Amino acid sequence: MPGKLASSPNHHHRSFRWGGWGRSRFIWPLLGALMCLATLVVSSAWGDDGAEIKRAQGLLAGGQCRAAWDIAWPLAKDGSQEARFFLYQSINGRMLPPGAGDRASFFRHVLALAAYAALKPLKMASIGSRNQHFARVDVPASIMGLNLGSAGERVAQCYRTAQSFKGCLDLGVSLRVIPSFAEYAAETERQLEETGVGARCLPPN
Repeated sequence: MPGKLASSPNHHHRSFRWGGWGRSRFIWPLLGALMCLATLVVSSAWGDDGAEIKRAQGLLAGGQCRAAWDIAWPLAKDGSQEARFFLYQSINGRMLPPGAGDRASFFRHVLALAAYAALKPLKMASIGSRNQHFARVDVPASIMGLNLGSAGERVAQCYRTAQSFKGCLDLGVSLRVIPSFAEYAAETERQLEETGVGARCLPPN
């Protein structure tokens, strides 16, 4: 994937905090309550893959991040919007995605998963960020973190202002700022093979 890590992006917003591993630190009792709520509604709201995503939610809530990733990842590669949204939510919480775990790698995961999760069906918007607002924040922030130059700024501006996330994604792919999902999947699996480091949970504070 293209791009070079910026030194220290000073970008604050409510979806991610970019210090440390680049993620929010949730209060664990609150996280547990939110996971329980999500489990109650996931089957009816998340479509055909709801049962598998419900399993993954339960594993994530129980601290089994690798098992949760391993359930959702094949579905995400096959085009499941439910799975892509779940993975985006998971790395926005307690999960570290596979790979080396450096800041540049994490930014690339956020960039891809936020961009593709924003295409989720509108019926899923009530679970998480309404109207996919997260993409307006997290895609530009990760582009800035990767220092993707003028092409990156053009894509970031699209996400900040445009009405169509599909149009912004198409622009990002055409400019090679955002990978196709197949490219993202290949890079993720290459990193997993090279490092031997799968998805894992952040320890509680």
